[in-house]
Amino acid sequence: MRAVSQRMDIPQTTLAASAANKVCYTSRCRLFVPVDCTAFRVGYSGYYVTTAETNLGNDQGVTAALEIGSTVVQYTFGGQNQGTVLNGAALYNSDFISAASFGLSTFNGATIWLRNEMFVAQGGQYPVTMPTSLTGEGGFFNDGTNSQLLNIGALNTAGGGGTSI
Repeated sequence: MRAVSQRMDIPQTTLAASAANKVCYTSRCRLFVPVDCTAFRVGYSGYYVTTAETNLGNDQGVTAALEIGSTVVQYTFGGQNQGTVLNGAALYNSDFISAASFGLSTFNGATIWLRNEMFVAQGGQYPVTMPTSLTGEGGFFNDGTNSQLLNIGALNTAGGGGTSI
């Protein structure tokens, strides 16, 4: 078994859900898999790191999907479409998605887009690493009513009171 990690592994800051139109944080980031990997899963934490690990202070709901070309496959968490990352959790993993779900034998050489939607109560905190300036990457706050989880392509901030970060 091989593990693949990327730059967004450790959240480095927090963003506050300061209003009702900021209770969902939607993001899309690019991953490149340079090894023969036949299954993929994502892991989340209930803390962030500055000079030390700091508990987030609240739980967070999460939905996620992988996008390759024109195919999007939603992750499950214990067989459910949405998971809950507990405050202070060191690691909360999704179920695996296989390369076969995309018609591939391995993910080797594939450009994958990870799509996330994180949900917290108003006043709650999100652990995030800010998106880069890579074309197609981005993140924004919204009210959670217009999901883009299963869409293809870059995010649209127009729906659900979106505010870019």
